[in-house]
Parts: sequence; C-alpha cells; structure tokens
Amino acid sequence: MLGQAWRQYKVHAALFTSIIFIPLVVSLLVSLVQEGWGAVVPGSAVFILSIVSAIVSLLGQIALFTAVSDPSQATFASSYSAGMKRFFPYLWLMIISVITLLGLTMLFVIPGILFSVWFAMGMFVFIVEDERGMNALLKSKAYVAGHWWGVLWRLIFVGLFIGILTLVISGILGGLFAMAGLTPAMLLISIAVVAGLLSLVFTPLSYVYVFDLYQALKGSKGAIEINRTGAHKAKFIIPALIGLAIIPFFIGSLIFYAKSQGVTIPGANMFNELLQQYPIDVTPRNVIPRDYGTGAEVPADSPIQSGIMQPPAPAQ
Repeated sequence: MLGQAWRQYKVHAALFTSIIFIPLVVSLLVSLVQEGWGAVVPGSAVFILSIVSAIVSLLGQIALFTAVSDPSQATFASSYSAGMKRFFPYLWLMIISVITLLGLTMLFVIPGILFSVWFAMGMFVFIVEDERGMNALLKSKAYVAGHWWGVLWRLIFVGLFIGILTLVISGILGGLFAMAGLTPAMLLISIAVVAGLLSLVFTPLSYVYVFDLYQALKGSKGAIEINRTGAHKAKFIIPALIGLAIIPFFIGSLIFYAKSQGVTIPGANMFNELLQQYPIDVTPRNVIPRDYGTGAEVPADSPIQSGIMQPPAPAQ
C-alpha cells in the first residue's frame, strides 16, 4: 500500500507541495521569532503570530485533505477555497476528536487507544462525504469495525517508516552541518529547515496512504448507515467529559500527596517562584498632602519634595 501511495504522490507532487508550502513557511517564521527574536518582539505580537500560524496550518490541512481526496480535479486555489469554507466545521470536528480521545484516555487508557483507531478516518469522512462533527467520527468507526488490528498496524507502520527516515536524514545532515562549523543557533535553524523540507514530501505521502486505506475500508463496507440520535452520541461524549473532569482531580491529588510526603513538584509553586524571582514592590508610598492652590497631593520622593523643583505659588 505504501508503494501505491508513493506512485500517487509522485503524479501530484507539485500540487501537494504547493499546498503545504505556505503553512510550513509561516510555521518556520513564527518559530524563528519565538526562539531567536523573542527579546525584540513583544510577547503579545508573538502570541498573535502563533494564532495566525495555527489558523494557516488548519487551512493547509483542509486544503491538503481536499486535494488528496480528488487530486485530478483539485487545484491550489480550489483546495484553499474549500479550506476557508470548511474551516469552522473542521475546527469543530478536531475539538470533538480531542475532547473524546483525551477524555476516554484519562478515564481508561485502552478505550482511548481503541477510539483513536476507530476515529482515524474521520477527517476523510468529513471531506469526502460531508459528514459533520460526531457523525463523521461514528461513520469512521463503522468503516474500521472488523478491521481494527489491520488499521492499527498500517498506521503504526507508516508512522514508524516516516519517523525513522526523517530522523536518519536529519541526523546525517545535522552531523555534516556540525562538521562544517556552524554555530549552535545556525545548526538548530538548519536542522529545522531540513525537517521542514522533508515534511513537504512525507506529510502529503502519509495523507495519500491514509486516504487509500479509507477508500479500501469504504469499498469493503459499501453504503452504511449510522445511528445519528443524540442518545447514541451521548454514550461516547459523556464518558469523555467524565474523563476530562478527572484531570484537575488527578493533578490536585498528586500535588496534595507530594506535599504530604515533602516532595516538591516542579511547577506546582510556579506563581510563588515567579514572585520570588521578580518581586513586586507593594510598599505604600509616603504621600504627603500638600495644597499649593491646586489641591494636588505630592509624593515624598517627587522632585518637589526633594528640593529639585519649587512648588507653585499659592493661588491668590
């Protein structure tokens, strides 16, 4: 299946690369600002740039899903146009996916793993079949049902293949850059650029691979109907919300146990540590009421009190 995905990728490589290039460049620029120019650029500007980078990244994901699902008809413009039209439904689908999988993982680890594989086709169900929200995830589950282990091993295989290949290539080039005498900062930037260039190939290749898997599952099941009732969806959402509610309880219990045992948890007293590192002077200033005809109060350390300036003459 990977060979088939590679052949499909080569045919449409120019389209896929052009789509993913913009989010990649924006992400690299924001990373450079955060790492290298953080002392110059205000924190608020860095935060805004991060939000912009996230939005562009989501648009790029939708555009790439669209192009991969129908590369013969897709263009750069049409893919990004679809991305803008489907941005909020896609964002909602991602939020539901994260909440459900994170909640089920916190509740019980095994259900989180099970549902992460069942929901793996949800994005293509959303793009190809225009199913929204929980309906897309439930339809993905219906496609994967009966093929769970096969889907799991294929996802692990492509993830390991791309991950190992990226590490090997980045490691070799990083070693060559280090031998060339690059500074540590330039070495990090060079490795980041190499990883970004590799993602221009490996990211769309992984999308094509998963799309082929989705097509195979869909073809084996044919037309299917899912239970779209709210009661059925609640069976998945309510346990996930319970799992999310466990997170603050778990963290609080961990901190309480650590304190009772005299163990310090890094970050538990972050606020107090910051106050100690950057103390705030809250000592009341000695303000002496002085009425020089203006009714103003003059602080004791003002130029007037120190004798540098003379107070104005009282009003007649």
